[in-house]
Amino acid sequence: MDTPDNATVEGHSLRLRDPRSPAERGLAQRQLDLIDAIPSPSAAPPSDQKDATWVQSSATGIWRTDFDICRLWQYVRLVNGLIGSPIGRSPGPIILFRGQRGPWRLLPKIARQDLFPHDPPNEGWMLNELMRLAPPMLDARHYPSSWIEWLTLAQHHRMATRLLDWTDNALAALWFAVHEVKPPQVQPAVVWLLLNMEDATLYDPSAHTTDDDVLALPQTYLVRPSHVGNRMGAQSAWFTLHHSTNSAPRYEPLEDQSAFRTQTQLRRITLAPNWLPKIRYELVRCGVHAGTMFPELDGLCEHLNQAASQA
Repeated sequence: MDTPDNATVEGHSLRLRDPRSPAERGLAQRQLDLIDAIPSPSAAPPSDQKDATWVQSSATGIWRTDFDICRLWQYVRLVNGLIGSPIGRSPGPIILFRGQRGPWRLLPKIARQDLFPHDPPNEGWMLNELMRLAPPMLDARHYPSSWIEWLTLAQHHRMATRLLDWTDNALAALWFAVHEVKPPQVQPAVVWLLLNMEDATLYDPSAHTTDDDVLALPQTYLVRPSHVGNRMGAQSAWFTLHHSTNSAPRYEPLEDQSAFRTQTQLRRITLAPNWLPKIRYELVRCGVHAGTMFPELDGLCEHLNQAASQA
């Protein structure tokens, strides 16, 4: 049987010979690869180009994002969806945020076993020593006037306390989640959200006037503190004031406390490890960095160090 010049017969199949040169074939293949890389309308977009949504964990019941957030706009859109208050109208509900460099449990510093592997330290002794030794170092304008203010001051200056840091500033929480990231980061950073604030109990300083009152609370409270320094205002600081028990473990993580798990109060946003430097850069471009979170010389110098390292 006669065959055309560009075909050969092998058994019962017909194979056409490609008349193009190897270079032409390579160029054509690269063009096809580029076309294949364009997603079809029905294909799922890459994770940095799609909106996140909420799914409920079957194990814990806590609502979380359906994938790890990659970009600042995804985070902002997700938070705005929860607030749901149009600009110019009455404020939306208060939502508290907490940024963490890793998916750690919601425990105050005094309960961290990596710092205190045996028992939590004697918090009453630490507070009394702070009250005895700190007065010469304090600004008279911000002198504590109650036990909770002393506890806030201690937390502000990194002493281990039963307070856990929160903020009502969503971008501040995101910055705390990403600002100290050093590659390679293998675990996702996390921003916790605390919703339905009207169902929680706000701490009343007038009802707890002694150290025994503050350190022997029957439940965990929310604290909206007086600002004992510029950074607390810049960070829009809130706290949870955790209660303790006489039996081990002394402190229960917030996500295990029924009052904070019910009615979708706790939610968790996870941030993709390999995208954390990009998110931090986007925050800096929006004016959220060490210099604005810590409006003092230490914060300014940290911001300049980071800016110089990225130049």
